[in-house]
Amino acid sequence: MFSDRPASKIKKILVPFLIWIAMGAAAEILGVIAVLFFRKNGAVDVSPDLFSLLETAHERYEYPMLICRDLASLPFMIRYFRADTARINVTLPEVAAYIERVRFFNGSRMRGKRSRYLLFLLPGVFYAISANLLLYFLGKAEPAVTVSSAVTMLLILFFSVIAAPALEELLCRGLIYRRLRTYTGVLPALLLSALFFALFHLNPVRSIYAFFLGLVLADLYEISGSLPAVILTHAAANAASLLITYLPSLNGFIITNGIPVFIIVTVLLPASIVFIGLTAGKEE
Repeated sequence: MFSDRPASKIKKILVPFLIWIAMGAAAEILGVIAVLFFRKNGAVDVSPDLFSLLETAHERYEYPMLICRDLASLPFMIRYFRADTARINVTLPEVAAYIERVRFFNGSRMRGKRSRYLLFLLPGVFYAISANLLLYFLGKAEPAVTVSSAVTMLLILFFSVIAAPALEELLCRGLIYRRLRTYTGVLPALLLSALFFALFHLNPVRSIYAFFLGLVLADLYEISGSLPAVILTHAAANAASLLITYLPSLNGFIITNGIPVFIIVTVLLPASIVFIGLTAGKEE
């Protein structure tokens, strides 16, 4: 079990976050080096000052840099998660007390119940539609970004649907949430881990979106005790947001029917979470 000293607790919470920041800084440096290389060869016309180099690196290599950051961070997060699993005894659930048993994902009981993972796609899709519509109603929706090539689209998909959900769930729910939970209890851990998750996005609108998504994800982790299931929810939310952004027909349908769609998905979101909780511990 972790030390009771406050300094040790703060260290345990901040170290994974600081590693993620350090890997992000390393990815930024690689992006600047790439820009300098192409500038030297005449392929890029950019001022040699650091701000211009960083701006150009983000314009040209944003998603490769993000993917490098997350993939480089992943081994550290997996190592910490495994170490925590051996040390932390987390008794679930507390928030969702209506669940009979929550370890249906583990061990031999996993057999025959993998289809239940698909249920975790639903809250992600419902949240993405509801939150994007709310941002649209408030005039805070971000404009669609034009994708310059198929390669860029593939990088966006890989980052948004695979790399980011895996890394961020390991970090925010698997490490930060579980560690906070042992120190503060469930409700403070839900709020604080969602706040950390919001800070990762470094954008006011995205941070608000991420904060409430973080609450949903932490609650689902509390319900299931399964990190892969929560990764699926996160991936589904990101995939739904991409579809809304890059499919004009879908975007137009949702906006045209904005109020009815918003009401439906806003009701279905908590209903899907409760349904997952009610069926999580049921024997076949």
